[in-house]
Amino acid sequence: MKELQYLFNYVEFPEGCDEIYDVAGGAGDVAIALTLKAYIERQPIKKATIVDPVSEFEKYSELIMNYMPFGKQLKEMVHFQEGVLQDLEFSQNAIVIAKHPCGDLADNLIERWLNSDSPKLVIMTCCQGKAQDRNPRYGLSADEWKKLCKMSDWTNSQDPKKKTAWHGCDDRTGYKACRIFARSKC
Repeated sequence: MKELQYLFNYVEFPEGCDEIYDVAGGAGDVAIALTLKAYIERQPIKKATIVDPVSEFEKYSELIMNYMPFGKQLKEMVHFQEGVLQDLEFSQNAIVIAKHPCGDLADNLIERWLNSDSPKLVIMTCCQGKAQDRNPRYGLSADEWKKLCKMSDWTNSQDPKKKTAWHGCDDRTGYKACRIFARSKC
């Protein structure tokens, strides 16, 4: 819930953007909350797509919207797409958000986003340590990659020493695992 509150408070909709992608979205709490925010703020979001490889989550997203304010309107705007997350293409008018991109999915999404025209990517890292045995990236040795992956898991640690040892905090949110990448406009 804390993560969702941060996203709700700090994600702004760039001018000209009319779509949200909630990647690895599960039941779509991010897409639903941000679509509700857009609806209340009269932002021109026309469509929100929850993308997840598990199709059963679609039923949960519908259930959530049944109990939300403006649920009928949300159901018209929020859609579920089952798919391979590493193969996504992003529209130039879409905000891409990933609350729980496990393992190296965050790295894959950053690379895909950099090769797209999407104006904004918001990532809250999750389980980066799961990527430690994958091929290293960014010119790092296998040992450096493994260490980096393990340390990045510390952002979500309950151990205060580990949490403060990793200096990857986004100052706007105070939430250490959140990164916001933005281009100037759509």
